[in-house]
Amino acid sequence: MLSFCDIENHLNSYDDQQNDNKLIFSEILSCLNENKQLLLNPSIFNDYNHSKSTTTNPKTLNLRGSTYTIAEDDFQTALMLNKYSNLSLNESLRVLSLRSVKIRDTKILSLASYIYNERNSVWNSILLLLTETSYPLIEKQYVEYFDSVNLEFTKNIVKYLQELMNNYLGVEYTTSERVTRKDFEKLKALRKSNDLITITLLLKLLTILYLRSNLPIEQTLDWVTFLESLKLFYNTLYMENNKFDAKVISTIKSLVSINGLIVLGLDTTTFSIKPDIPYFTDSSSFKQLQMLLVNSDDPLLLYMWSFILFTKSCLLEETPETEFQFIKDVFDDIPISNLTTQFATKAESLNIFQTLRNVTKAITSNSVYSTILCSYLSLALNFIPINIEMSEIIRDVLLRTPIEFVEKFLISPSFDKKVKILTGKLPLVTEALIPLINISSVHPEFADFQWNSINTYMVELKLGELNYDLVDDDNTSMSSDYIVLKTELLVTPPFETDENCKLPLPAGTKGKIIPIVNSTEDDVIIFSFQYNGWSMIGRILQNICVSYVEKNTDLSELEEKILCSIVQLISTIGSSYISKEKYEDIVEQLSSFVSQNDIFTIFFRIFEHSLQKRKYSLLTIFMHSLPILFTHSPSIIWSYLTSSELLDRHGKNGMVTSILGSLEIPTGDYEFTIVLSKLADKLVQNSLMLNSDYSVRAKQDVIYKLTLHLLHVYESYQFWIYSDRQQRYDLGYYLTSFFSQMVHHVYGIDSESKLKDKFTSVISEASERIVETFLNAQSPDVQAARTLSTVILSSNSDLNSAANYQSLSQTFKKVIYLSYKFSNLLIAVRGSLHYPPSTFEKILFIKSPELVELYNKNSALKANVIQLFDSLVGIPWTDNYPFLLSYLGKDHSKLFLNAISLDLKSKITSHRLLKNIYSFFSTLMGSKQDGLAILFLTGSIAEEKEKKEKIGDSILDILKQNALKLDVLPDSLGCALLDAIAYSLNTWTKTKNSNIDSQFIDVLLKKLKKFQSDTDKRYESIEDTLVLSKKYELTSKIVEIFALYLFSSHDNIPNLLQFFEQPALVSYIKHAFTINDYDNKLQENISSEFQGIWPHLRLSMFSVAPLLRKIIDNEHTTFDLEFMDRLLANDPRWKGTNTVGFREKVLKATSNFQCTLHQISTAKAWGALLTSYIKKSPKKLNISFLTIASCLLQCNIDMLDRSAIMTQVYCERLELCFFILYVIHNDGTMIPEGELIAIFSQLIIILKSNSSLYLSNIADSNNNNSYRPIFRSMLIILKMANASKTFLENASDDLLEFFELSFCKGTHLIFSAILSDINVLNSDGESGTIFNMAERFQDLFTLLSIFTHINKFKPTNDFSIVLASSLNEVGTLKVILNMYSSAHLFKLNNDIILGPLILSFITELCTMKPIAEKFITNGLFAVLLESPLSIMIQQGNIKPELYPSLHNIWRNGLLPICLILLSEFGSQMLSDCCLFVSYFSKQIKSTISIWSDSNLRISNPLIVETSQLILLQKIFESLDYKNFLSKASAGHSSKETNIELITGLDSSFDRKLLNSELNRLLIHPKYLNSRIIASNLEEQYSLDDESLRVGFVKDVIQKIKALQESLN
Repeated sequence: MLSFCDIENHLNSYDDQQNDNKLIFSEILSCLNENKQLLLNPSIFNDYNHSKSTTTNPKTLNLRGSTYTIAEDDFQTALMLNKYSNLSLNESLRVLSLRSVKIRDTKILSLASYIYNERNSVWNSILLLLTETSYPLIEKQYVEYFDSVNLEFTKNIVKYLQELMNNYLGVEYTTSERVTRKDFEKLKALRKSNDLITITLLLKLLTILYLRSNLPIEQTLDWVTFLESLKLFYNTLYMENNKFDAKVISTIKSLVSINGLIVLGLDTTTFSIKPDIPYFTDSSSFKQLQMLLVNSDDPLLLYMWSFILFTKSCLLEETPETEFQFIKDVFDDIPISNLTTQFATKAESLNIFQTLRNVTKAITSNSVYSTILCSYLSLALNFIPINIEMSEIIRDVLLRTPIEFVEKFLISPSFDKKVKILTGKLPLVTEALIPLINISSVHPEFADFQWNSINTYMVELKLGELNYDLVDDDNTSMSSDYIVLKTELLVTPPFETDENCKLPLPAGTKGKIIPIVNSTEDDVIIFSFQYNGWSMIGRILQNICVSYVEKNTDLSELEEKILCSIVQLISTIGSSYISKEKYEDIVEQLSSFVSQNDIFTIFFRIFEHSLQKRKYSLLTIFMHSLPILFTHSPSIIWSYLTSSELLDRHGKNGMVTSILGSLEIPTGDYEFTIVLSKLADKLVQNSLMLNSDYSVRAKQDVIYKLTLHLLHVYESYQFWIYSDRQQRYDLGYYLTSFFSQMVHHVYGIDSESKLKDKFTSVISEASERIVETFLNAQSPDVQAARTLSTVILSSNSDLNSAANYQSLSQTFKKVIYLSYKFSNLLIAVRGSLHYPPSTFEKILFIKSPELVELYNKNSALKANVIQLFDSLVGIPWTDNYPFLLSYLGKDHSKLFLNAISLDLKSKITSHRLLKNIYSFFSTLMGSKQDGLAILFLTGSIAEEKEKKEKIGDSILDILKQNALKLDVLPDSLGCALLDAIAYSLNTWTKTKNSNIDSQFIDVLLKKLKKFQSDTDKRYESIEDTLVLSKKYELTSKIVEIFALYLFSSHDNIPNLLQFFEQPALVSYIKHAFTINDYDNKLQENISSEFQGIWPHLRLSMFSVAPLLRKIIDNEHTTFDLEFMDRLLANDPRWKGTNTVGFREKVLKATSNFQCTLHQISTAKAWGALLTSYIKKSPKKLNISFLTIASCLLQCNIDMLDRSAIMTQVYCERLELCFFILYVIHNDGTMIPEGELIAIFSQLIIILKSNSSLYLSNIADSNNNNSYRPIFRSMLIILKMANASKTFLENASDDLLEFFELSFCKGTHLIFSAILSDINVLNSDGESGTIFNMAERFQDLFTLLSIFTHINKFKPTNDFSIVLASSLNEVGTLKVILNMYSSAHLFKLNNDIILGPLILSFITELCTMKPIAEKFITNGLFAVLLESPLSIMIQQGNIKPELYPSLHNIWRNGLLPICLILLSEFGSQMLSDCCLFVSYFSKQIKSTISIWSDSNLRISNPLIVETSQLILLQKIFESLDYKNFLSKASAGHSSKETNIELITGLDSSFDRKLLNSELNRLLIHPKYLNSRIIASNLEEQYSLDDESLRVGFVKDVIQKIKALQESLN
């Protein structure tokens, strides 16, 4: 069930919620239909007769088709309110019952407030329904309904108004247990305040209803009768004026007058009296109305009645046959003219003009009322002249009236007639000049029309002083009143101070004598003389300047009036309604007869003098003009502000401070400071415009000084006394607006640049000061922060004040909303600048219970409050992290939880509020606010878990329930909802609820399946792209949630697992991983194109900072388009004229980029989902997933141009493909050879393509995530194909191509790059590191592994020859050998790391005979023998414990290579190998001899080396190396030589000697044990641990035994 507070809030916020769906409005419409009785009968809310006398709680209440549960406390409260506040028992119970569902509140004042708020919301809702017809479903239904019941409804309202006013004083207090006298007085004050609010709302409602109907006689009489009864009510209000603002009374009286005008027949469309109004032709009712109005004290109605009487007299003259009897019946023998005069005279005696001023000030902020007053004034001009006072009223009303009605007024016959009269009297000051200046101030074009050329000049003087003739012209009918000057006449222009300055009227000028009554007065003559009115006005202003400034005389009342009028006129011509060319032309005319530089010199001289004299009335007029004049004369305003004493200069306080302290604070009138804050906003806007011709430094200085002053004002303005409370809200609004704009423009855009380099650098210093002031963390009492927090919470205390309610829907609301926005901005800025936590934030944490109460009480502010909590919780804290749960306490935490729960469950909660709640929940889940997070997740406070006290519902469960309606939610709202759920699942793993989860997953699966068909549609426009973008974002959230469920769930989720078993899975994945419509050319060129058009700007200057993107609820958040629109407003290239503007291109680029990002997010989410499924699947992975892997690879193949933005999804596909292959391989699943070859071919295509960037990156191992997954996938395929006998044959071409590209070229590029880096390091003569060495090593080992796996296929000789040829042609073999020659030049931690790596390559490659041959051809042995590393080893005595690196090279590199070559080539390599052994003979000898050394250190490396030497000797012996050497040496010596190549092993004696040494070790195990040493950390660990040492020693003994056996 809905309350009208909810309905009003949603109707009010609809403009901001264009995506709200029809279900919400369906609920609203249903509620409205059920409550038509309440809507039609406003008095239902009150019960002045106390008709419900029951004292027993009925437990339930059936009201208008709905049933409400009544708690006993609510029933007793309703009884008390019925007794003391005359509130209806049933309506009170309804409201309290609805409220109790949300929160139990026992304070009777709070409960009464809820009821009054509900009552006021009913009338506000009706007003909205009557004035807005765009609400979905509702549309014009209720406009038509209220039209159909208009008469009944208006009658009920008038009756209810009468009841409210008659019972305004209320009942007397009687003793009660529940209500003390103190509470009674508070209740009484609350009732009176809200009764005034209701009266005001009902009067506004009557205005709308009266305008839409032609009232019958009975209701016209009822209204006028009602007016008579108002006198007592007004007297009562005036008696209590100490309690309520006079503005409330003024507003009520003004609304009553306005409604009276409409009731009496004012026609706002024709500016006349409705001729068909019923009473107008009914003599009886007409006479009765007149009798009632005779006693009226309302001058507006009295004047109106005089107009009606005059109209009747005119009708009598025009149609006496139809009007005679009516006149006789009504007026008898009394002349109508007498009555007309009587009513008009009474109206004037009641100060009709002052009343008009009061009405104008009280209600014309609403265009409806200013339009009605405009019509009234137009009608009045038929009967009254335009004097100074009347012209001021016309000006004040029209300046508040919509421009179309202003223009209609200006061309009305009555006004045109009066203007002509005024023009004829120019330049007489009081009679014409000031009135015409005033009325021409309402429209710049009208002003220029009047003053550009004037054709008459009226003078007052005796005819005897003239030298003239009577006009004697036979061709004319001119009478003797027309004259012609015989000689020149010199006249003194108005306000002329120079006695020598006269205006000459030349001889021959014609004039007309105007008859006058008193012969003693001067004659009046109108001369036909043309002159420029603007020039005359400019001259008048100069003359006033001379008198006021230069002569320092006080202004007369007349001088002050015309000065104020002229300033207002100048402001008008400076507005945006007139072109710059026309404006400059007028300024030139104004300046044509002034002795100063121009009119503005005089203007500012007077302003400055007024500052010195503290002439407040003038200062406010001048200050009002400055923001307006900025439109066309910014440089002039800047120049004045720079040189003026208005702001601080040379260490002296500016006059703004003095005016505030000496004139405004004592009087409570702050108009000057309010307008100054408006001016500040204009200064900021202008300083950020292009082509400014004023000094930037000067602008910075002015803005900084003004900012300091306004910060000072802001810190204390909440504590000042105001004569008009509206000024408090106005001042707060403009100050907050100024600060927000400053901070936004400096910190909200271009976050990558330094402040001094930004386009907004001109305001950066001032903006820094604002941020420092509000975000001060040093002091516990920061006044600016306290003021801001007070404003945020002010609606708690001000909401029910009748004085404040008048502005509540306008400035009061605006300043509250803007303060919330500013607070969020400040907190975001603090986080982005990494400032310490501010006092402001600490204040908000302390006041968080009040914020929760405000959230609970004020529907209109809920979205703002929750967004503020979102900002508070989401910002990082350095220390002393504040826990919101602790600050809230149990009661307010419960209140907060339940209030949010109800809003989430409500069918009418606005989408904006829901989005903010979802965002807050997401932030909360990711924050350190664990206590509050647990409360929201479980509905229980963590410390009370053992007690199992549940204080509310789980928000997560509610969110899942809301997600069940995902199909009817807008995608943007659905994204926010699923994001919140995903955050909770990601952060808190124990958040499953099997009862909800199954349905939840089903809904998401349904939405996911629908997504593919949705995105198959054609999306062409920017709007379409944004819609598509949201669909992808929503899908990414759905898939992310699935992944989280699979990843964190310990149970199987059948419906989700079944999804992966369907044949359509491949199409889903293909669709998800295919990125469509990315406009790479547009994205690459947009910035350069922008700078080409605007060379001094960069597009990045307007990029919205990340900190603002969460605050701004806009689809276009990449760039600050609002700022750009203002900046480039005058450049047709921006918005375009006949062609598409650049703005459209920016929107297209941002929407395209945004859509692409969401597509990528969707792909990443699918990657996570597939990974989770593969890991969690209880079965072996289906072989069909190979199709998915192939599909992913094909997506990469189809990607013609891989831009930077695509890199992530490109790599994601490759990683996922590898993972699928890896899992299938580990499962042991047999894969058909054809499928393996197909995937292998796809991988090769990708590796060859430009998109892999393989060859350009492999040298430095950059972007290795692009090619490593390819290598890993290749390795998996090679492993899986190892069992196939035909794979090599069938895939030989692909394998060869792959080997050349990957291994040959990759290895060549990496080693070449390392060689280059080594040379650079050594040329500098300094030691250093080589970039990315570890990554290069990883790539080299991967490449070597690829060769190893290819080699395992035992390729044919032909295949091997091709491999060898590729290695040779690419230069890979050569670079490997060169690398070994230079390996000694680079060490890491004093370790020669390159030698072992290179030798491992040579070793592995040499296992393939054709490659070994190519190595030998390229000088393998020369390199192995002559390289510096080898030479070090050739010196001998390289022991593993002393030189582990060199020994490793020898043991695992050089020796194995020699052994491999001997085994491959046999005797063919005998010569080279003998040479090899001879070169390393010292090392061989030292190794064999070490076994008999008393300092023997036995290690695994020593055993391995010895065993290799024994094996080498055996191979040599098998090849009969002695015979070979003998033959080789036969030509050199005739003597027999004893050939010994491998010392210590060649003879049987030597071998026996070694054997005996080994045997000695074996028979003395303790000695052997003491000789064993570790060769690495793992071995050392085994030796140090006694339990492991035994096994390690046994292993060494076994190896020595094996070594001993190999000697035999």
